[in-house]
Amino acid sequence: MLLKVKNQAEELANVLVSNTQIPHQYFEHGSLFILNVSTSENAIQEYAFYKKDEGTKCYYKFESLTVSWCKKEKVLSYLEEWEKQSIDEMKAIMSDLPLKSTNRSHIDHIISFKHLRNSKKLTKHKEECCKDGKEII
Repeated sequence: MLLKVKNQAEELANVLVSNTQIPHQYFEHGSLFILNVSTSENAIQEYAFYKKDEGTKCYYKFESLTVSWCKKEKVLSYLEEWEKQSIDEMKAIMSDLPLKSTNRSHIDHIISFKHLRNSKKLTKHKEECCKDGKEII
């Protein structure tokens, strides 16, 4: 979901903290891709945070955050800090190593632009089929 509001970071922080999202719901904020990795809409809300890199045409996972345990102001400060930070300055999860050098594509730490584009198309197709009452195979 791409939010179109004047203060996108503040609105996004509010949505993440205040609303329950379905698993795999995602948000985009500048160079950030934020994916709901919760086990269900009734579970605590957990998000994986990825940073976009135009050079490699990939998103790199750098944080996992349980927003259900955070205040809006804290999430907002994270969003603002992470958006401003260069990917070359970022560190990998629980490491002092550079973000791009430590991520493992065989897990979920790297998402290519192509893979993300295909996933978005599939999600849109599923939504359209469900709206029309069609069965998805």
